[in-house]
Amino acid sequence: MKSKNKNATLKLLEDKNSIVATALLGSNLANIFASSLVTVISIQSLDHSDHIMGAEIAIATFATTAIIFLFAEVLPKTIALNSPEKIAIMITPIFKIFMLLFSPIIKCTDVFNKIFFRIIGIQISNEIHIPPHEEIKNVVQMRHEQGKMIKDEKDMLHAVLELSETDVECIMCHRNEVFAIDINEQSEDIFNKISTSKFSRIPFYDSKPDNIIGFLHIRDFFFTLNKVNGDINKVNISLLLNKPVFVPHKTNLKSQLSEFRRLKTHMMFVVDEYGGIMGLITFEDLLEEIVGDIADEHDTETYDIVECSDGSILVVGDYPVRDFNKRFDADFNESVATTIAGLVINNFARIPKENEDFNLAGYNINIYQTESSKILKLKLIKI
Repeated sequence: MKSKNKNATLKLLEDKNSIVATALLGSNLANIFASSLVTVISIQSLDHSDHIMGAEIAIATFATTAIIFLFAEVLPKTIALNSPEKIAIMITPIFKIFMLLFSPIIKCTDVFNKIFFRIIGIQISNEIHIPPHEEIKNVVQMRHEQGKMIKDEKDMLHAVLELSETDVECIMCHRNEVFAIDINEQSEDIFNKISTSKFSRIPFYDSKPDNIIGFLHIRDFFFTLNKVNGDINKVNISLLLNKPVFVPHKTNLKSQLSEFRRLKTHMMFVVDEYGGIMGLITFEDLLEEIVGDIADEHDTETYDIVECSDGSILVVGDYPVRDFNKRFDADFNESVATTIAGLVINNFARIPKENEDFNLAGYNINIYQTESSKILKLKLIKI
């Protein structure tokens, strides 16, 4: 029986326009009836002399407002919010009766609306469409504001829902920060760089960084080196390289995740519209976008951002705008620039000097430290 009632409710929800129209019509009829009823009772109960007509009107107004506010707004909506599924299933049979009774009026209203909007040249859709992920985000945000979900959980769920809205260029490792090796270097130099590197996969290029020829998994390198008794000159790096995979910088993270899984690789190179290397993205970068920073035993602690005792925030120039917004619930425009320094340059339309400052999105931003044309550190104070 319960399953049957649920199916009836789900079927009812398919006709959202009729549900909204029935609810609005019923609500208006009830409110008008209540107003009329209270007015009649007030007039019959009081003296009809002119000098107290104002009192009769005031009493009718306040009484009607109190009744409607309490019994038509606060109580039913509070009950429905606390047990939405249970209430929906319970009122479905009654609601279907009212939908049937009001159907002639609703159909006439619908025809009138279509004719009216056609005359004035506006096209309307019969479907009320809210993207499913937006609905889920709203529920998650509400649960967080009610104190039923901690911030980390909220951020993680939001990150999953925003994968299709975020491009790989927003989370990639920029080419200036990519550790890569020239295949033409001496074998001993290559060995030294590999041995001292903290990365498990190392990109290789031919003569110039834009000419990526693949990436080396150090496990394969040391396995081969062991087979030739440690003679580095007998190791042919070119034969050990994995074929590089290139991805457009506007690829969204949801598609990128699918590509990682389909190609069974953990590293791809991000290119711009001209085919130039912008940076690289790894499976770990994408995972960190969801769960936050993942540190292992080889990572060294960095101080890219420091919260000072006076309430100010010291941050390096290349700190991602997205990460700052998430950490401090800030509202900087992520479409303007990917780093805090980029935001500053966009605002000044030039390279600012040390100690210059300006206000943006509720923060006072001070240029704390520069070097030549590069912004090294900034100081932000919430205003």
